[in-house]
Amino acid sequence: MQKIKQPLAILLIVAFFLGIGFLTDLVWDKMEKATHPQDFGDIVKKYAAEYGIPEHVLFAVIKTESGFDPNATSRAGAIGLMQMTAIAHEDTVARLKDGTAFRDLYDPDVNVRHGACYLQMMYELFGDWELALAAYNAGPGNVSKWLKNPDYTDEYGKLTYVPFDETRSYISKVNSAMEQYQKLYYTTNEGVES
Repeated sequence: MQKIKQPLAILLIVAFFLGIGFLTDLVWDKMEKATHPQDFGDIVKKYAAEYGIPEHVLFAVIKTESGFDPNATSRAGAIGLMQMTAIAHEDTVARLKDGTAFRDLYDPDVNVRHGACYLQMMYELFGDWELALAAYNAGPGNVSKWLKNPDYTDEYGKLTYVPFDETRSYISKVNSAMEQYQKLYYTTNEGVES
């Protein structure tokens, strides 16, 4: 009888710890999804597809820029979900020819459309998501200057140092959020949901 009880006890202990591990993973996943929501998902999906931007990139930018607050306004005067500046708005209005007023960027649909358009413009200009994010934050003129400066680039002209602390921090935060969104919701870099 003792020989039967011992393997059963070991099996119960293993099952108990596996169950604890499963519950811990489940709770952790729920907490991560709460801190990395997919608010305004229909809007994000629509404009991610329209502008060829992976969904997890747009979600990460919105999380970093405004924390999904459509009424957010920065000290620099950037507004809405994607924290569009007046200059970026002028660029997107010229591209989209839609005549929206700057105040219209408080509307989530308008803001994400213009933000995605501007982010795509930065990607077209620099051909790299990290540089596109740097340009989204610091402006394309600054990124162009940095790429011409040998103190900030390697021998191949690749940016190795971002001289603005805020932009370095921004890129790091967006990259971290992109990794989390990718892990939590997507199976590929193309933004296919898991």
